[in-house]
Amino acid sequence: MFRRFRIASAALLSLLFGGGAAIHAQNAGTAGSASGITVDYVRYWRNPATTLVEGLIRVDFKVLGASSAPARVDFLVKDDAARTLHSESWNLAVDAGVVASGAAGEVTTPFTIALAPGNYTVDVRLQHGTALDSTVVPITAYAAAPALSDLLTSPSIRISMDSSALGPAEMRRGRYVVERAPRVKLYPSSPALSYYVEMYAASAGGGGDAPQEVSFDIRSPDGGRTLLHTTQAAQVAGAGMPLTGRLNLAGLPPGDYHLVVGLKRAGATEERSAPFTMLPLGSEPRVLAAPARPSSRATADSAVLERYLSSSVMNDSSVNRMVEALLLAPPGPPLAKIARTVPADAQRRLLSQYWARVDPSPGTDRNELFEEYNTRLTAVDRLYSERDTHR
Repeated sequence: MFRRFRIASAALLSLLFGGGAAIHAQNAGTAGSASGITVDYVRYWRNPATTLVEGLIRVDFKVLGASSAPARVDFLVKDDAARTLHSESWNLAVDAGVVASGAAGEVTTPFTIALAPGNYTVDVRLQHGTALDSTVVPITAYAAAPALSDLLTSPSIRISMDSSALGPAEMRRGRYVVERAPRVKLYPSSPALSYYVEMYAASAGGGGDAPQEVSFDIRSPDGGRTLLHTTQAAQVAGAGMPLTGRLNLAGLPPGDYHLVVGLKRAGATEERSAPFTMLPLGSEPRVLAAPARPSSRATADSAVLERYLSSSVMNDSSVNRMVEALLLAPPGPPLAKIARTVPADAQRRLLSQYWARVDPSPGTDRNELFEEYNTRLTAVDRLYSERDTHR
């Protein structure tokens, strides 16, 4: 379940957290150790002076052991004076049978932090049984707009214009949905490498910038060999412009490489890089069919829709009122903004998915959080709304 926090601090502007699943992740900034905990992140610039950090906390199955008791994760964000700006804890439960089977895998939790300029650390600690593992990750927030954000490589980037739920290994960047991996591995049968990076204008206005040159290089890990080089022109304007695409690397010999993206401006080139691996022929994973099972999420959505949000229970104006309230003051993760513009039937479906996701007691007949929120919303509307507009 996703959680949302508001922090009263000039340095830490906002923090969002989400529940994890057994997946893998990759990033431009990575820290980890033999503890089996890794934190990956990428940084983006946001006006007027904010660095948006999106990352994943990854816990290897190997460190969890076969204990049936859930592990506890402590997450702390500190400034350069070692002051804790935020701390949060949650339990990490993984099926003991899966862990004991020796299967390779990870549990991941996404996070998003908005930081003012400066130096910070993210401290992640894992308590499982009597063991304590931890890792500390330094993060520098930009003092001014860079030429490029960190580079994110991916096995797949797709365009999505709806608000459908993301997979545990996916992140949304505007209209793009990016699949994340700890280290992108390409197969000869699917040799395309996807990338996402943001370019920022050299001046506050940005409109008068001349066309600039963006380069793409495939290099050996030590930077000594360049196996592919291509360029393209780009007009960078405004607060930031996403640059995304795919490079067809068919014929690239097996091995480890770096994709290096450079932006040439005023005679100087600023570069960002990310690693990936090309695997040899015959290394494609075997796909084993699993028996289909009914989706508990779909069942829960339908139950909420039928009990609370059907047209016989809640009229269209009340549905729209709840959408507006959740966009302003959600009790959990924010509701997708698209809910404001879709028809009432689509709003009901989005609301049923939302309330099923934040249900504090899933599997029961009632959603207590919905009932309390709706009661409070009715009281606020009765006491404080403008009589003519019900706003």
